[in-house]
Amino acid sequence: MRLTLLLFCAITASPASAAQFLCRGDPGWILDFDESLARFTFLGVTEMEVMLETRAEGADWPRAFTLVGERDTAIVLVENEICPSGGEAQDLPYRTRVFTQRGQRPILLTGCCEMRR
Repeated sequence: MRLTLLLFCAITASPASAAQFLCRGDPGWILDFDESLARFTFLGVTEMEVMLETRAEGADWPRAFTLVGERDTAIVLVENEICPSGGEAQDLPYRTRVFTQRGQRPILLTGCCEMRR
Protein backbone atom coordinates (compact mmCIF):
# COMPACT_ATOMS: atom_id res chain seq x y z
CA MET A 1 0.00 0.00 0.00
CA ARG A 2 1.43 3.37 -0.96
CA LEU A 3 0.71 6.57 0.83
CA THR A 4 -1.61 8.59 -1.35
CA LEU A 5 -1.94 12.31 -0.84
CA LEU A 6 -4.27 14.70 -2.59
CA LEU A 7 -3.28 18.31 -2.93
CA PHE A 8 -5.89 20.85 -3.88
CA CYS A 9 -3.61 23.48 -5.36
CA ALA A 10 -3.20 25.05 -8.74
CA ILE A 11 -0.35 23.63 -10.78
CA THR A 12 2.05 26.28 -11.97
CA ALA A 13 5.32 26.14 -13.82
CA SER A 14 8.47 26.59 -11.80
CA PRO A 15 10.08 30.00 -12.12
CA ALA A 16 13.32 30.33 -14.03
CA SER A 17 15.21 30.89 -10.78
CA ALA A 18 17.00 27.75 -9.69
CA ALA A 19 16.02 27.78 -6.01
CA GLN A 20 17.57 25.14 -3.82
CA PHE A 21 16.23 24.28 -0.37
CA LEU A 22 18.10 22.73 2.52
CA CYS A 23 15.68 21.43 5.14
CA ARG A 24 16.17 19.60 8.41
CA GLY A 25 14.32 18.62 11.51
CA ASP A 26 13.89 16.12 14.30
CA PRO A 27 14.23 13.17 14.53
CA GLY A 28 17.44 13.71 12.58
CA TRP A 29 16.34 14.12 8.95
CA ILE A 30 17.83 16.27 6.14
CA LEU A 31 16.35 17.08 2.74
CA ASP A 32 18.45 18.91 0.15
CA PHE A 33 16.68 19.62 -3.15
CA ASP A 34 16.53 21.91 -6.16
CA GLU A 35 14.10 22.09 -9.08
CA SER A 36 15.02 18.63 -10.36
CA LEU A 37 16.81 16.43 -7.78
CA ALA A 38 16.49 15.66 -4.06
CA ARG A 39 18.61 13.84 -1.51
CA PHE A 40 16.57 12.75 1.52
CA THR A 41 18.35 11.44 4.59
CA PHE A 42 16.01 9.70 7.04
CA LEU A 43 16.55 6.11 8.15
CA GLY A 44 18.95 5.85 5.21
CA VAL A 45 19.66 7.99 2.15
CA THR A 46 17.20 8.21 -0.75
CA GLU A 47 17.82 9.94 -4.08
CA MET A 48 14.63 11.28 -5.67
CA GLU A 49 13.49 13.36 -8.61
CA VAL A 50 11.42 16.49 -8.09
CA MET A 51 8.51 15.68 -10.38
CA LEU A 52 6.27 18.66 -9.68
CA GLU A 53 6.16 22.01 -7.91
CA THR A 54 2.69 23.15 -6.93
CA ARG A 55 1.68 26.53 -5.50
CA ALA A 56 -1.43 27.60 -3.67
CA GLU A 57 -4.07 29.09 -5.95
CA GLY A 58 -3.38 32.79 -6.48
CA ALA A 59 -0.31 32.92 -4.21
CA ASP A 60 3.43 32.20 -4.22
CA TRP A 61 3.26 30.32 -0.90
CA PRO A 62 2.92 27.68 0.33
CA ARG A 63 4.69 25.47 -2.20
CA ALA A 64 4.37 21.70 -2.45
CA PHE A 65 7.01 19.54 -4.11
CA THR A 66 6.33 15.99 -5.27
CA LEU A 67 9.43 13.78 -4.93
CA VAL A 68 9.65 10.33 -6.50
CA GLY A 69 12.42 7.81 -5.96
CA GLU A 70 12.94 4.21 -6.98
CA ARG A 71 11.23 2.91 -3.82
CA ASP A 72 10.08 6.01 -1.94
CA THR A 73 7.96 9.07 -2.49
CA ALA A 74 7.46 12.27 -0.54
CA ILE A 75 5.34 15.38 -0.65
CA VAL A 76 7.18 18.39 0.78
CA LEU A 77 5.15 21.41 1.88
CA VAL A 78 7.25 24.57 2.33
CA GLU A 79 5.65 27.61 3.97
CA ASN A 80 7.05 31.13 3.96
CA GLU A 81 7.03 31.66 7.73
CA ILE A 82 9.83 32.00 10.26
CA CYS A 83 10.77 28.67 11.78
CA PRO A 84 12.53 28.46 15.15
CA SER A 85 15.61 26.40 14.41
CA GLY A 86 16.22 25.21 17.97
CA GLY A 87 19.92 25.55 18.67
CA GLU A 88 20.98 27.09 15.37
CA ALA A 89 22.52 30.57 15.38
CA GLN A 90 19.34 32.06 13.89
CA ASP A 91 15.82 31.08 12.99
CA LEU A 92 15.27 29.85 9.43
CA PRO A 93 12.89 31.57 6.98
CA TYR A 94 10.77 28.56 5.94
CA ARG A 95 8.70 26.00 7.84
CA THR A 96 8.32 22.58 6.20
CA ARG A 97 6.37 19.35 6.47
CA VAL A 98 7.42 16.15 4.74
CA PHE A 99 4.76 13.49 4.07
CA THR A 100 6.44 10.17 3.29
CA GLN A 101 6.37 6.52 4.29
CA ARG A 102 8.63 3.67 5.27
CA GLY A 103 7.13 0.44 4.02
CA GLN A 104 3.42 0.65 4.78
CA ARG A 105 3.84 3.15 7.63
CA PRO A 106 2.93 6.77 6.79
CA ILE A 107 5.30 9.35 8.32
CA LEU A 108 4.91 13.10 8.85
CA LEU A 109 8.12 15.01 9.56
CA THR A 110 8.35 18.69 10.51
CA GLY A 111 11.28 21.06 10.32
CA CYS A 112 12.82 24.22 8.92
CA CYS A 113 14.36 25.19 5.57
CA GLU A 114 16.64 27.78 4.11
CA MET A 115 16.83 28.71 0.44
CA ARG A 116 20.22 28.60 -1.21
CA ARG A 117 20.90 30.08 -4.64
